[in-house]
Amino acid sequence: MKKTSPDIMVVRDLNFFDAKLKRSLGSKGKLAEVTKLSYSSVTHMNTVGVSYGVATRVAEALHTNIDELFIAKKA
Repeated sequence: MKKTSPDIMVVRDLNFFDAKLKRSLGSKGKLAEVTKLSYSSVTHMNTVGVSYGVATRVAEALHTNIDELFIAKKA
């Protein structure tokens, strides 16, 4: 069975992510509230990573394409 989505996604470009965040919601706290994530999850997206489903929710909250914000984390 072929896998359709990666297990873990990380932020592709932190500067781009921060710019989108600032324009759309203003803060990581607001992003956490809107996506129902913990603040810790939001602050560690670029190192620890998030599931594909969470990455999708974040991209929707920031009104952008998931591929612009995230890449699959290499094992």
